[in-house]
Amino acid sequence: MDPRDTIILIEVGVTRQMASVGKIRRLLQILEYLQSGRKYHTGQLSDFLCVSKRTIFRDLKVLQDSGVQLLYDE
Repeated sequence: MDPRDTIILIEVGVTRQMASVGKIRRLLQILEYLQSGRKYHTGQLSDFLCVSKRTIFRDLKVLQDSGVQLLYDE
């Protein structure tokens, strides 16, 4: 195995860890917004957190799957 391959694998692992930290931070920020008592649209949350609305929907699903009760209009 070439030592350069190992370095690349380590860098990929670090990138994945950083992505996980970013997601956890974003989930906590969403919880903070929702616990403030105000009502937010997914568009507002996506603007605040600089991600797509689809990412917000995914994050809300993760929160729901974790036991957080979310009320929303369809």
